[in-house]
Order: sequence, then structure tokens, then C-alpha cells
Amino acid sequence: MIGTAGCAYDNGVIITGEMRGKIFQTGEGALELLADSFDDFYTHWLDELADAEKYRQKIERTKALRRKYCSGNS
Repeated sequence: MIGTAGCAYDNGVIITGEMRGKIFQTGEGALELLADSFDDFYTHWLDELADAEKYRQKIERTKALRRKYCSGNS
């Protein structure tokens, strides 16, 4: 794991095998590929931060997920 997006989602890097180096997210029992490399993942994150309104909307969605999954109100 390399980080978390709250109690429901975690980010990680695959360290062995043919998918080595790819960044993924786990959540709700699923595994989602986020980027082909840490560099791509990080660059995308920086691009998101550059658009303040888009990032504010993402934070609001994350807060809603946390209320849903972290408060015990599934």
C-alpha cells in the first residue's frame, strides 16, 4: 500500500509479476488499475490539484463516501 483515500479505498503498487509497477486501488471488494506507473499516477494527481474546482468536487465525493462507509451506516 502507498496511500489511502479513506476507510473504504486504498492505493497500492504491484511489486512482482507481469503487472509490476502498476498502481491500483482497492475498494468495495474490487481492484481497479489506476496507472501504469507511479510517475503516471503522481502526474495525474498533480494535474488534479491544478484544477481547484475539480479537486473541490472530488473532495466532496470523498467526504460522502466516508460518511457512507466509515460511519457504520452502510
